[in-house]
Amino acid sequence: MKARGFTLVELMIVVAILGILAAVAVPMYRGYVSNAKRSEAKANLETIRLLEEQYYADHKTYVTGSDTVTLIANLPGFEPGDAADLYYDYKVEAGSTGDIATSFKATATPKSGAPSGTFTIDEKNNKTGPW
Repeated sequence: MKARGFTLVELMIVVAILGILAAVAVPMYRGYVSNAKRSEAKANLETIRLLEEQYYADHKTYVTGSDTVTLIANLPGFEPGDAADLYYDYKVEAGSTGDIATSFKATATPKSGAPSGTFTIDEKNNKTGPW
């Protein structure tokens, strides 16, 4: 009668192959997750820049905001979602000539759990950070 089943050596080979696959797949997965989180900052900063330019065309000044909640309230059309669920905190600082804001710099600062790196964009579409 022939014995059925797997030998210990065969099982160890399968475990070794799975370990090698996991050693390659897990770091790649983490990289994809980091890139996805960074894309939130990039997309929201681009949206802020476009909405700021629209606002400036209508009102001849830029909107400022010291945090995400203030920006959502003050910048018409900026709707990134619930501020508590975002991976980055957004703010806009304006440079002014007298009482009129004639330039701005929008910043995305990572919250806990987000990849490191601060992104910025200004009214001339100058970008800094890991774009």
